[in-house]
Amino acid sequence: MRLIAFVVVVANVLFSQTAATQPDLSGNWALDPARSGSPGQTPPVTDMRLMIQQMNDEIRIESQVASDKPMSLVYPIVAAPKQPAEIEAWMSGRDA
Repeated sequence: MRLIAFVVVVANVLFSQTAATQPDLSGNWALDPARSGSPGQTPPVTDMRLMIQQMNDEIRIESQVASDKPMSLVYPIVAAPKQPAEIEAWMSGRDA
């Protein structure tokens, strides 16, 4: 569960950047157990790897914890939707 939360955070960071300032996080990433902690898990996670492939139209993330089966996720990169307009309406009258 924590792995999924971590992957979602990474994806949010990638998607929140504009195209001009979007960092390229492609590469192989490994958990640094000396600087990380997972006190809520028994046994604690000490071996986690991410392989990130960032392209113009999508991001692929393959994650693996210890010897567990790898998990692959694909996030399409799309333009952010426009926020809906704020509408205010005032009505006067009586119940019919």
